[in-house]
Amino acid sequence: MNTAATTTGNATALRTADRAAYLICSDDPAEVTAGLRLAFALPRELRTEILAGVEYYLADDEPDEAA
Repeated sequence: MNTAATTTGNATALRTADRAAYLICSDDPAEVTAGLRLAFALPRELRTEILAGVEYYLADDEPDEAA
C-alpha cells in the first residue's frame, strides 16, 4: 500500500503528527513516551512533519538570545 498518497494533504494525519510532536516536547515523561509511540505508529512519510513540529515546539521553549 502506498501510504504517501493517503497521508499527503490529509488533515487528520497532519494533526496527529503535530500532536505527536507536541507530546514529544512535553516535560512529562509519560507524555513524551506517548508521543514517541504515536510517532512510530504513523507512516514514515509523516516523520518530516513530526520533526518540523518538534523543532517548532522546542523553539518556543528557548529564550531569545537577542533580548
